[in-house]
Amino acid sequence: MSKIEKLLLDKDFQYLPPFFLRHELSLRCGLSLGTKRSALRRAREIFKLLFDGAPDAIAFNYWLTDFSESGGPACEAFDRPGEAESIHSGYLNDVKRITEFLLDNQLKYRHTVVRGTPSVLNEEDGLVLNNRVICYSDGKAFDNEKLIKLCVDDRFDPCIGFVSFENECLLIIYDDRGCDIVFADEGKFLEFYPKLEPFFLDHDREMMGERYKRLKAE
Repeated sequence: MSKIEKLLLDKDFQYLPPFFLRHELSLRCGLSLGTKRSALRRAREIFKLLFDGAPDAIAFNYWLTDFSESGGPACEAFDRPGEAESIHSGYLNDVKRITEFLLDNQLKYRHTVVRGTPSVLNEEDGLVLNNRVICYSDGKAFDNEKLIKLCVDDRFDPCIGFVSFENECLLIIYDDRGCDIVFADEGKFLEFYPKLEPFFLDHDREMMGERYKRLKAE
């Protein structure tokens, strides 16, 4: 089992934004060059660098909300045993398409659900819990182009992560502004740093350089 798969299956691994700030072995790239078309082009280029062929898996969160603190209504998406039970109320306007996305991927691919992953305290809704789904390709291709465009164009939730077992990395495209790449192996971080450097977000370039120098010196 690869290191990145072990991390994703670890209940304590924080699959939550901002990934770049939560994880030391991570890089942040900018996508926006003024147009959605240019952002999509850069997203494809970064994707091609990290995935020589196709991702081994995709990962995403679905949200379970405990409204005991606020008394708000839960949004029941579907009640399939072993699958997602509800979606966070902040997504009420997008429940239909999110539910379709969850069902489509969970029905089509072998998958694992990691329950009770690190929670976030939302002052309005109370305690918000999230669960993680990892869908494995097993030789069946994901619709990568559709998923990349969905992330860039629609600012879609849940947060979709593309996984490479070979390169020990997780790519999360937030929207047309940027993406984070989390590595589970120091060697892979050092290997891909110069390859991804042309895409680095300038605002975080100094922090990434410090991480690189520190690992290089060890």
